[in-house]
Amino acid sequence: DAVSLAGGTASFGTKDRGAGKPVSLSGASLAGADTSNYALGGVTAAAASIFAKSLTASGLTAQGKVYDGLVTAPLGGTASLQAAEPAGTGMASDGRPYVGDVVDLVGRASGAFESKAVGTGKVVSVSGLTLGGGDAGNYVLTLPVGLVADITARGVTVTGTTVAAKTY
Repeated sequence: DAVSLAGGTASFGTKDRGAGKPVSLSGASLAGADTSNYALGGVTAAAASIFAKSLTASGLTAQGKVYDGLVTAPLGGTASLQAAEPAGTGMASDGRPYVGDVVDLVGRASGAFESKAVGTGKVVSVSGLTLGGGDAGNYVLTLPVGLVADITARGVTVTGTTVAAKTY
């Protein structure tokens, strides 16, 4: 028989992230040449998952330093989240929270060079930030990547030396 389900709207009971969440269907009807032989009595319960959306922290820059024997990297700027967008717009990978969700950055950003050695264009990783707020559980934080800076050699001054005279 030629029968199919047409139209309708599937909805989650809540907007919050989770697995095996019930999904309801409303407004659906039967379509096809043989619909008169069938009646839509109900839809079997369905379940699906809502995955956390990734938010991107931005606004930080890596700063160079003079060699000090540590991997600590100075950071410039202020860490922030991107501007919020209305739910249902944008893309899941755009790094932006949804308007009305309570989510913010918590903690203090710190930077670390990949090694303490002198060098140019050294990769700096960022840590120390997490998400907070009532809707933070619906998101996962992506820390800045691609930050680079230089570690320059420390100058050394020699003192307290004497030079002996020499006969030509």
